[in-house]
Amino acid sequence: MGFHVELVWSNGLKERIVKDVPEQLNEAIDFAKDEYNYCLDIDIENKILSASVINEQTDLVVWSTDDAPELKKYEEYTHDEWHTILHGHHPKCYNPSVYFDIDGTLGYWYPDGRGYTLDQILDPTTHYFRDIEPHPLMINLAKMLYNRGLDVCIISAAGKDTIRDKWEWIDKYLPFIPKGNICFSPLGADKNNYVKGNAEYSILIDDYWVNLDNWKGISIKAINTVNSHQNKYPEIDFTKLEAVLNEEASYYDINPFNVKRSMMAIYEVSKAADRIEKIINELLHKHKFYVMEYECVKEGSLSEKVKEDLNMMSDELFYTHLSKDMQIQELE
Repeated sequence: MGFHVELVWSNGLKERIVKDVPEQLNEAIDFAKDEYNYCLDIDIENKILSASVINEQTDLVVWSTDDAPELKKYEEYTHDEWHTILHGHHPKCYNPSVYFDIDGTLGYWYPDGRGYTLDQILDPTTHYFRDIEPHPLMINLAKMLYNRGLDVCIISAAGKDTIRDKWEWIDKYLPFIPKGNICFSPLGADKNNYVKGNAEYSILIDDYWVNLDNWKGISIKAINTVNSHQNKYPEIDFTKLEAVLNEEASYYDINPFNVKRSMMAIYEVSKAADRIEKIINELLHKHKFYVMEYECVKEGSLSEKVKEDLNMMSDELFYTHLSKDMQIQELE
């Protein structure tokens, strides 16, 4: 796999550099940074606008100075690094978050892969993940929670070469999500390890039972046209409402994504948001109480007996009890 660097100038000129560009991704990125910085220092009227690293085989951008810093962190992993990393790079968050999956949750899941093989789906030139249909009700739920002040995040499993397409999809359909709240995990990896260090006291909304089973916090199952109901988790099921909206949209020739046209949609999304917000508030309260106890232990303001009891109670045990209590009551 080889790379070339493309420089874009303010006069519209695109300069392609092939000579001396290293074959290793990280070195090619460093080369592009050096070229960009060198051009910035040249005192001429024509200014450098951007520098990009292009994959010679696919002719796709794999890194650019125009990219968000958070995206660059993912782009700068090599393939080997991405497939072997055990933890994400996001800073620790001490408050609860609501994590949404993409495929089958915020976006539609296609059981037939839209006619693509698995290799084609993971091939960045097909742009499979950039072109999936959005799930309007789930996206409006995410936006409603964000507008209420909750920490709304994304956690999606991705192949190294499909991260850019997923990033662009999020940017298009969920532009309100802070860039630092977009998380990806390697395919098949445990999502707990690639979020903001707060899985134990956060919510995961996902359609895949394996991710839900593994999640250390509160799991909520997103029902779609492919998976099925279980009594194991709280659920969000917009499938019947979606069918009604699609029928209405077809009859009136309107865009079903505009859920404001349906009071029923607003009501159902609001009801789901209310329940999720209630869970988050309880998680926040219980987590703050736990942190307060922990800080007291560190500062030596509790009795030796209480210290001993608290030391015996592991984080895992605490949140296991918390999760059981919460999941039985909410979103049924």
